Amino acid sequence: MVPGQRRGEIRDARSLALLYAAAPDPVVALLEEVAAPNRIKKHLKRHKPFHRAIWRGDGAKARALFPQGRLPASEAVIRNRLRAAGLWLR
Repeated sequence: MVPGQRRGEIRDARSLALLYAAAPDPVVALLEEVAAPNRIKKHLKRHKPFHRAIWRGDGAKARALFPQGRLPASEAVIRNRLRAAGLWLR
């Protein structure tokens, strides 16, 4: 964990699955709201991780793997569990 970083806080979203798994509910809602207009959606759907996470439901599956109040202390644990579930795309 980075000094000054709170448990469960993500400094950058290197993967959408990681964002869905560990980000607060308002962040996920904002992502889905911003991605909803057709003029944006048609561009994001070309990128496989966006398409799978937002529109095919992989983001919701990633979120369901982790209780939001009790995230693992290490980001590596989150990544490994996402990989094992087949949800880790870059």
